Amino acid sequence: MVVVVAASVFAIAMLLLTRSYTFYFDEWAFILSAPDWTAATFLQPHNGHPAMLTRLVYATLLSTVGLRSYLPYMAVLLALHAASAVLLFELVRRRAGDVVGIACAALLLVIGAGWENLLWAFQMSFVGSVAFGLAALVALESDARWRMPIVIALLTAASMFSAIGLFFGLAAGVRLIGTRGRRREVWWLVPVAILFAVCVYFYNALVYPASAHRTLYGVALAVNAVLIVTTCFFYLRSLTLSVGWSAQYRHPKTRFHFLSTLSEEEIENTLFRIVRSFRRGTYCFFLSFFNTFILIVLVAFGELNMLPS
Repeated sequence: MVVVVAASVFAIAMLLLTRSYTFYFDEWAFILSAPDWTAATFLQPHNGHPAMLTRLVYATLLSTVGLRSYLPYMAVLLALHAASAVLLFELVRRRAGDVVGIACAALLLVIGAGWENLLWAFQMSFVGSVAFGLAALVALESDARWRMPIVIALLTAASMFSAIGLFFGLAAGVRLIGTRGRRREVWWLVPVAILFAVCVYFYNALVYPASAHRTLYGVALAVNAVLIVTTCFFYLRSLTLSVGWSAQYRHPKTRFHFLSTLSEEEIENTLFRIVRSFRRGTYCFFLSFFNTFILIVLVAFGELNMLPS
C-alpha cells in the first residue's frame, strides 16, 4: 500500500509540474501523419521499434482531446510509470522481502538518469513495454489456472509498445526453462516470438534491411537468438547450482542444499553438473560470437553485391 500511495502521489505531482509542457520532436511525426494513417500504418515501426499500441494511444487522444492539452498524454505516461514501480515492488518483494522491494521501486520511480521517460509523453512506448513486461513476470509467478494466456497477452502488449518487450519475453522463457515442472509451458511463448519475427521481417527496414538476402540474414539472426537464450540458460543453471539450489538434493524446508550436508557422491555429482552447465554455456557463447561475426560478414558482402542472388 505504501508503494501504491507513493507512486500515485509522485505521478500526480509530476503531472502538475509538467502541465505547461507541449509536443516535441518525434511526436510531430505522429501528429502530422495521423490524418493519413491506415490499418497497415500501425504495423510500421518507428525508429526500429514496433509502435502499434503507441500509435493507437496517440490516434485515440488526437481524435478526442486533439492538441488542446498535453496533460492527457502525460497522464498515460505517468500512469504506466507508476504501475511499473508497483509491479517491480511486487516482483522483488516475493523473493527479497518488503524492504528490498520498496528500495527497488523507489529507484525506478525517481529514475534520474532516465529523466526523459518522466518528462516526455512519447516515451510511453518504452515505459509501456516495461509496465506490461513486469506485469507478465508477476503473472508468471501466479498459481492461477489461466496464468499463461494472461502472460502471453501481457508480453504481446509489451512487444507492441516497443522492442524492449522482447527482453521480458526472454526473461520469461529463461524462468520457465529453469523451473522444473514448467518447461513445457515455454511453448506458450512461441506465438509472441512469431509475432515479433513477422513484424521485423516484413516491416522493420531499419533493424532488418529488406534485400535479396534477407532470408539468409533472418536465418542467421534466428540461430543467434537461439544460441543467446541457450547460453543464458546454461549459465543460469550453473549459477543456481553453485549457490545451493538443486531440485535433486534440495532441503525439504529451505529448498536449498549445502555441500557440507551432502554425501561425497552427491557433492561430486553437483560439482560435475556445475562445471558441465558452465562449459556448455561457454560453448554456446562462443558459437553466438562466431555466428555474429559471420552475420556481419554476410551483411558486408551483401552491401557490396558480392553475394549470389
